[in-house]
Amino acid sequence: MTDGMRALAEELVTYGGRIAGLDLAPNTQGNLSARDPVLGLVAITPHDYSYEAMTADDVMILDLDGNVVSGWRATSHETPVHLTVYRERPDVHAIVHTEPTYINVFGVLGRPIPPVVVSQLLAVGGDAPVMPFMPSGSEAFGREMLR
Repeated sequence: MTDGMRALAEELVTYGGRIAGLDLAPNTQGNLSARDPVLGLVAITPHDYSYEAMTADDVMILDLDGNVVSGWRATSHETPVHLTVYRERPDVHAIVHTEPTYINVFGVLGRPIPPVVVSQLLAVGGDAPVMPFMPSGSEAFGREMLR
């Protein structure tokens, strides 16, 4: 793992611990990734592994086609989603996928998320849209998410 990719992996571990501590990723749900646009590589948290126990050595390093460059754990189920976003949006350099229970309810019901704080209203401009329910973990999910 290059020094630059190790630095990205360490940041993912730090932020993974933070989202887990805030109950935004119950159990081992959710995942984080970051892209190095110069190297064309992506660091992504592994599948089904505790954020509290995770170290930079557990983070997977992939190319944009999903080939493992470094790491030995199973790749995240959501890897195709992350890679689709990175291929389609060169301006995106990091993704944080959380699973907050109460927000997921809106997705299951197909309802937009109303603003509850001024910062959300300013950032989103009103209700936050939700995409139609569909199985995750695919390029199709990633493309739908980008719409």
